[in-house]
Amino acid sequence: MLRARSPLWKIWAFLSRVYTVAAQSDGTSDARSLSAALQNINGMSAIFSLLPVLTGKTQNVKCIAARTFPGSLAVVGLGAGRVLSKLQLGIMLLSADLYRNLVGDLSYPHQEYVNAFSPPLIHIPTGTPERHSSNVIVNHNPTEDYMIEAWFQTQGLPAKVELSQGNNLRVFCGLLVYLLAYTFETFLCVQNAATGAAIPLAVVQAVSGACWIVAVCILQAARGQGKRFICLNRLATAEYRCFQLVTSGKHVRSAIISTQLSNIRDFNLFDSKYDSKRLKVVGGTMVASGMIDVFATVLVVGLNTWAYGWLAWQVLLIVVKVIFSLEPIRRIPVVDVHPLVGDTLDQGPPPPVAASARQGRKTRLPIIVDISPEFSFVEVSVTQNVVRETGTQARWCSRTPGLFIGQPYHLQRPTLPEKQTVSSSGSIPEPTPLRLPELSEKRVHDPEKTSTADPALLPLPPSPLASKCASTTSSDSASTITASPTSPRVITEVPRIIISPESPLVASPTSSIFPPGIQAIARSASTRSASTRAPTPPTKSPRRAATMPLRGPPPVSIVTRGGLPNAASFPTRPRPAPSRSLSDTLVAPLQPAQDSEVKQKHPMSSSASQGDLIRYLALGKDGKLTLSETEPAKESNQALQREFLACLAEVVKANKVPSVEFLLAVEAMRDGIRKTMSDKWYAFGTPDLSRYLRASYEDILWRRFV
Repeated sequence: MLRARSPLWKIWAFLSRVYTVAAQSDGTSDARSLSAALQNINGMSAIFSLLPVLTGKTQNVKCIAARTFPGSLAVVGLGAGRVLSKLQLGIMLLSADLYRNLVGDLSYPHQEYVNAFSPPLIHIPTGTPERHSSNVIVNHNPTEDYMIEAWFQTQGLPAKVELSQGNNLRVFCGLLVYLLAYTFETFLCVQNAATGAAIPLAVVQAVSGACWIVAVCILQAARGQGKRFICLNRLATAEYRCFQLVTSGKHVRSAIISTQLSNIRDFNLFDSKYDSKRLKVVGGTMVASGMIDVFATVLVVGLNTWAYGWLAWQVLLIVVKVIFSLEPIRRIPVVDVHPLVGDTLDQGPPPPVAASARQGRKTRLPIIVDISPEFSFVEVSVTQNVVRETGTQARWCSRTPGLFIGQPYHLQRPTLPEKQTVSSSGSIPEPTPLRLPELSEKRVHDPEKTSTADPALLPLPPSPLASKCASTTSSDSASTITASPTSPRVITEVPRIIISPESPLVASPTSSIFPPGIQAIARSASTRSASTRAPTPPTKSPRRAATMPLRGPPPVSIVTRGGLPNAASFPTRPRPAPSRSLSDTLVAPLQPAQDSEVKQKHPMSSSASQGDLIRYLALGKDGKLTLSETEPAKESNQALQREFLACLAEVVKANKVPSVEFLLAVEAMRDGIRKTMSDKWYAFGTPDLSRYLRASYEDILWRRFV
């Protein structure tokens, strides 16, 4: 398969020759042979112990400062480099001054364990007692790592975060893995021990391993699991400390996030007691375990065939330690995030929630935009921005994510039903149910109380279609109350239909609109009082009207204001009916017929002119963003869009416990912004964002599988 002169063939031939030379036995008296050199474990241990020196201080700090048991702590006590690692960790916990003078630079413990892994924040004064002199937070709290993720999960609402309490189980599993690996390593060391030193080596290994297990258990007890529930992101109260992320731009910044003051007192690493006796005991135990391992290393000699197995095991441990050196700082994982709604604290008006969030998706990100006082950004989401005009409360919606000069914003109109007819129940608003006792307040309008009325508001005589359902006309609401077909005791209120003055339905009683055999009853206005007025004789019975034969088009029941038609108010000559359809007549507004005909003739021109209302994002004279009616010239360097990307990168960096949903939302926004930028400036503005996204995905893989 391999050609004779290929590079792979040459490498294979070289390795085969090295193995042949190493396998040659020159006798036990020759201690200078190649096989003796490879089998000399003491010499190889000096090479393998260089790895802790290469990893530096960061790996040691992450082992101690982890909020939950790190996987790297299970492999630190294994391999040839365990001696140096145990000594460094022990000295760091035993005495920071000794570590600073003996090993390397080390500032105060809170800076190394908490501040170095927390996002930079700006303090928003809310009347809380603070210990720092400037507005930049100096000392951080571990709960600040969860603020961005909690804001995203609740879409800006105050959150109650539930944290996992399975750290003790994780410690047990980690120590079990360590015990199995350490047992196998002890077996290999015993096989390579000096003559007669097998039993002492086994005892030394056991004592060293027991000291390391005890030290890890005490360290976990001092670390604790923290509170199960933490409250975040409440505003307008002095019980929370409020922050914003540090951003370099002047138009785009992060939303205000906060943590409860009780978290600062009750949720700390080692209870903020970094010089406690328990931590000093842990440091002393680790130093003792490392010193015992020194004697164990001396007793392992090798110089036999078991040395090759020991070498293979050490190489495997080096690979594992290099992989675990990439492990991020381990935080307590999030179980669930619950929005805090309806509690006793004053929260002010609720934040706006995107329509996609109401449908189950979370698209809003904790970003706000500074704009002129005439407008305000109410939503910055993955697909669009929504701006509210302060004076008119009108909403302007963009169709692209991000920000750039000249970005169009369309007027957002509420969606109304297309038609309000009885036959299309899907386009009618939700009917209001009325119980029978409430009908006593709905009085039937007496037709004799009306002396003069507008002919357009006069009703038609009862038709067969109207007589099939019980209806009552209310004088105050001008609507028809009809019995619901589903429940005989629930009355639903159907919206009224307005009749145009030119409609043929308001013609005289002699008009042909009445079915044959039915005539309108004409009464003159009565001047008598209501007490002396004789009862009005009833009209045709609804049961008889329902059984009458129908001719021509089926009549439509129209109920409007006023009483029955007055013959004196109608002209004697019937007016010709306009050539319009009945459906157009029923929905005609109360205005002159000429304007109505124009709107019916051009229905799309009016809606198109109103739907094309567009504003453009521009810079005002005061240097603030605003919405302009004229489209401004675009920026040549796309500085505003790059400022938005920089703020988005800071949001991703500050989210220390990101979810997959959060990262997918950020990627969707980045892809949408990509379509609005040139290749040159997009590549210039996204390196930090891409690096933080990649690190967040790696963090998710570590939390999921390790």
